[in-house]
Amino acid sequence: MDTTGKFVIKPQFDYAFNFSEGMAWIGVAQKSGYVDKTGKIVIKPQFTSATDFSEGLASVNIGNKWGYIDKTGKVLVSPQFDYAAKFSGSLALVSIGNKCGYIDKTGKMTLQLHSSLAPNISEGAWCRVEWHA
Repeated sequence: MDTTGKFVIKPQFDYAFNFSEGMAWIGVAQKSGYVDKTGKIVIKPQFTSATDFSEGLASVNIGNKWGYIDKTGKVLVSPQFDYAAKFSGSLALVSIGNKCGYIDKTGKMTLQLHSSLAPNISEGAWCRVEWHA
């Protein structure tokens, strides 16, 4: 809806989230995809789950693992993570099992953290750094 309460995109999805970088993720028949601001499906619903776009990429869940796609739906970082946060400052926090680290937009680990499972509320991840001398 616009600010006057008028429908801009008619209700047609099982769920829809806020727009981020011109796209909103939507759900149809238990699959997630993306629409543009006119309601046109830009990336067909095909993912188990998805997140907002950030810095041109969005994390998506395929087969119980998280990876990253671009705005055309092309997988840029293959699904391999148990958790994958939004990109911020060209890095994203990811985890595999109880190991966490930051990846760049190619999926390369730039900083691997020795970690254990513990809540990190600011990122929504389960990761805590343990410093070892």
